[in-house]
Amino acid sequence: SLLTTYYLPPAAGWALAACAAAALGWARLSDLPAEQTGRETALLETLLAAQALALFVLLMNRYRGVPLPVLVLAAATAAVLVLAERTPFGRHLYAIGGNEEAAHLSGVPVQRCVIWAFGLMGAVVAVTGFLQTAYAGASTTTVGELMELDAIAACVIGGTSLKGGRGSALRVLVGSLIMAVLLNGMTLMAVAPEVKLVTRGLVLALAVWLDTKLSARGAS
Repeated sequence: SLLTTYYLPPAAGWALAACAAAALGWARLSDLPAEQTGRETALLETLLAAQALALFVLLMNRYRGVPLPVLVLAAATAAVLVLAERTPFGRHLYAIGGNEEAAHLSGVPVQRCVIWAFGLMGAVVAVTGFLQTAYAGASTTTVGELMELDAIAACVIGGTSLKGGRGSALRVLVGSLIMAVLLNGMTLMAVAPEVKLVTRGLVLALAVWLDTKLSARGAS
């Protein structure tokens, strides 16, 4: 039950926000060459991210502090971001998604990478199951039903291509926040369950349509 009832003390929230802002700034600047223009843009982006983190911690501390699920989400996002963009395994996944046959001919261990990808997905789903069970206080065989549609919609809204080869963990995080706001808003408005399902389907259909259009425009 601590997964959904524990809140960080205010000082710990500020300390984590400062560490996160410093890590983002270091990661952004370390990827840039020595040109002054690029560094100024990176510093501006880091400043905006730091301001967003400070505002979030300020709002959370006005209640009880930063909740533990936020740390779980941040840790999962950071792990996926590092794995996908800063390791050979991540580069292999992008290559497989872009063109599996070409990746195989280039020496990428396709089968092993796919198995590891599904294994990691299972681990993330297990963490999600713990959080969902802690949030509801109980669990049934139907917990998580249709969440796969929300996950697909969040990925596509975040710019991930259904054809593979394109996507970012941070953008998917933004897409998931949009889906969460939509679903929570309908719950607070006491929208009927069938209307929720129709809305989720429409959002997914719109996201797929946009992905198809963007992919066609990029190919042309």
